[in-house]
Amino acid sequence: MYFVYKSPKTEKKRCCFLRGKKGVSGLIVAVLLLAVSLTIGGLVMGWISNYSSENMDSSSAQQVEQDECFKRDFKIVSVDSTGPQGTADGWATIIVENKNDEVIKGFLFKFIGSDQGLYAFENKTSIAALGGYVRNTYRLDGTSLNTAKNDSFNYGPNSATYNVTKVEAYPIIDIVVDTTKEVVCDGKMKYVDAKNFANQQ
Repeated sequence: MYFVYKSPKTEKKRCCFLRGKKGVSGLIVAVLLLAVSLTIGGLVMGWISNYSSENMDSSSAQQVEQDECFKRDFKIVSVDSTGPQGTADGWATIIVENKNDEVIKGFLFKFIGSDQGLYAFENKTSIAALGGYVRNTYRLDGTSLNTAKNDSFNYGPNSATYNVTKVEAYPIIDIVVDTTKEVVCDGKMKYVDAKNFANQQ
């Protein structure tokens, strides 16, 4: 039987060597964790920055739209309109007055009929140009397609007779920020009931 003699000095060196390896391993782990944490932190901060920037851009664009729409003012001077009667053509002539020097590109007109139907048509052929109190005439007839592009102004539900009882007008404007965007100013809508069609002078 043989005995292996281990010197206390040798054992001590081996012990210290192992402890040193454990210390180095712990340091590497700590460095890796720090690197991962910094990477994740950078990604999160970048996402937050982009998200905030996009929200600010969106809010800024909406504010510009509201401000530009707020500047517009107009009056419906008169409406002469009849809906389709049987197979006869429907038509409408609407005179609008621009109340200030801000350009109005055109209008979205919504017609409410006695059948409670709602028919929307855009007309941008007569620009209410610069120069306050300019009046323009907007004509809608059988050649005018609705905003859905599937029916003309001649259309009546099942060719039934109906009369136009109310007309709503929404100004359409162009807004230039980075690009030109066409906007319908819902908040500036004005309307006229049938009884006042010819009484807006």
